[in-house]
Amino acid sequence: MEDILDIDLLGSDSDDDLDDLLLYHVLNDNLGHRADLYGRFSLNAISEIEAKQSFRFEKRHIPRLAEALNIPDEITTRENITLTGVQALCILLRRLTYPNRLADLESFFWLFLCCLI
Repeated sequence: MEDILDIDLLGSDSDDDLDDLLLYHVLNDNLGHRADLYGRFSLNAISEIEAKQSFRFEKRHIPRLAEALNIPDEITTRENITLTGVQALCILLRRLTYPNRLADLESFFWLFLCCLI
């Protein structure tokens, strides 16, 4: 963070650039802290019943579905968050179930809203 402030003191031409840089820094810091505090989503950590309710598929079928759909083993989001293909598929399946809200997905996957859209 101090590096960003030093750049501003050196005379940045555009306040918008500094705003963008600060926002990027704050968002990336928060993304890391959330994963550190709560851990990442793991399909293995949820029960069979919760998987069926959340994704409308049995837990054992989700990795097979990811393979059948040729989902890559690793996916990087626009926000530079790296997820496994199964995690990304679970986010998609959860978004497709009804009813749900994006706020519910935030707490379920421990990712910020911007990473889920």
